[in-house]
Amino acid sequence: MSDYCHYCNYFDDEEEYICDRTNPNVCKPCQKLRELETKIRETRKMLVGLANERQKLKEEANRIHDRIVHRLPFEVVADIFEMCLPQDVMNIDLHRANRYTISAPFILSAVCKLWRTITHSTPQLWKNLLLCGGEGTEEKSYFPLPDTNIVEEWIQRAGAYPLSISLCMRREERSIIRADEPSLTMNIIGILNRHSDRWSQLKYEGPSYLLSYFRNDEDLPQLRQLRIDAFHIYGSLDGDQRTLKLRPSQLNALTLRSLVLDVGAFNWQELEKLDIGPTLLSHCFAILQKGSQLIRCIFRYLSKGEFCFPPPQIIFHQKIQHLEITESPWYKDIIENLACPSLKKLVLSSNRPDTMQVIADFLMRSDCALESFSLETEHMSESDIFLLYQAMPTLQHLCIYASRASSPPIGRILFSSLAEFSITNGKREPLYLPFLNSLKLDEDIQFDLSH
Repeated sequence: MSDYCHYCNYFDDEEEYICDRTNPNVCKPCQKLRELETKIRETRKMLVGLANERQKLKEEANRIHDRIVHRLPFEVVADIFEMCLPQDVMNIDLHRANRYTISAPFILSAVCKLWRTITHSTPQLWKNLLLCGGEGTEEKSYFPLPDTNIVEEWIQRAGAYPLSISLCMRREERSIIRADEPSLTMNIIGILNRHSDRWSQLKYEGPSYLLSYFRNDEDLPQLRQLRIDAFHIYGSLDGDQRTLKLRPSQLNALTLRSLVLDVGAFNWQELEKLDIGPTLLSHCFAILQKGSQLIRCIFRYLSKGEFCFPPPQIIFHQKIQHLEITESPWYKDIIENLACPSLKKLVLSSNRPDTMQVIADFLMRSDCALESFSLETEHMSESDIFLLYQAMPTLQHLCIYASRASSPPIGRILFSSLAEFSITNGKREPLYLPFLNSLKLDEDIQFDLSH
C-alpha cells in the first residue's frame, strides 16, 4: 500500500523493499531503510499533531482578538450576509457574473467556523439558486454546473423558503444530449422538479429541447415570476421543444423568448408584467382582453398569421402604464384597436410613413398623461412631429431613433420647434412640450443648430 503525507510531501511505498519482511536475515541496507521508515512515520505523526495544535491555537487567538463581527448578534450578521447576495435573480446576467456572485453563500461559509455556523443556520441565504454553465466547455469566463449533491444540499439548507431559481446554459454550447443518455443538466432539472411546489421565481436560459424535462403535471401554486429564453441547437437528436408545457396559475410576471405561446395555458387575470416575442397578433389581442391587471406590456417580433381579425370593439385597458411594441410593422393594428387611459410610457418602432396619425389618434383616444415616448422610425415629416406634439402635451422624456436619413433632418425640425416660445401673462414659456426635461436623438446626419 502506498501512503502520501500532505504535510511533508512524503510518499511511502512499502512494496519497494527488496528483502522479504518476514525474513530474519535482512541485509544491512534494508534494515537501515526500515529503521529510517519508522522514524519518518513517527515524525509524520508528530507533524500532523503540531498542525492540529496550530489550528487550535489560531482559533483561540481569533476568540481573544475578537473582531467586531464576532460581537454582533447572529441575526445582525445574517442580515449583513443577506445584503451580499444578488437581489434580482430574474434579471442578473449569470454569464457575466463572477464566482462571488454565483456562489456567495458557499464563499461566506468558508471564511471561518463562526461564519459557517451562521450561514448554515440561516435558510434565507440559500433560497436563491444560481446555476450557470454548460457541459463540455473549457472557457474560463464560465463556470461548470455544480454537482447534483451540491444542488441537493443547497435546496436542503434553504429550509421551507420559496425558491428563486436561475438555470442558464450559455448560447455557445453546441453539445447534443441524447434522450437516452443521462446528463448533469437533466439530473439537476429532475432535482428541481421534486421541489416544484416551492418555486417562487424560475428563469431558464438554454436549449429549447430541455424544456420538456421540466415538470408540467402541476399548477405550480407558488410560482410568481417565470422567464424563459430558449434557443435551438441545430441537430439535437431528441427533437426541439418550442411549446412551453408549464402550467403556472398565479403568475405576476412572464417573459418568453423563442417559444410558441399557448394562450390557454396561463391565468392572465393575475399577470402584471409581460414580455413576449415572437408572437401572433391574435395572441396580443387575446392577452389584452384577458389580462386586466397588466401594468407593463411588451410585444416583440409580431407576425400577423393566416387568420387575424381585430376585436369587435375598442379594447379599453385601464391598468397598462408601459406599452412597448418593437421589431414589427404590425403595431399599428394593435394601437388602432386599443385605448390605455393610465399609459405613462410608450415605445414603438415603425418603418411605415402613415402611422403618425394612428399614434396621435391612439393617444387622443386614450386621453392619458403620457410622460415618456420612444420611437424608431424611417419616416417623420414636419407635420408628423407637430401631430405628436399635440397628442402628448404632458411629455417629459422623448427619444427618437431615425434609422434612415430624412430631408429635412428630423433633428433640425425638433430643435427649431422646441426652441419656439410664447408669452403668457408676461412669462416666456415653451410653445411645445412645456414639461419636457430630456431629449435623445439618434440620427446619422449632421445639421447646423444655428439655422
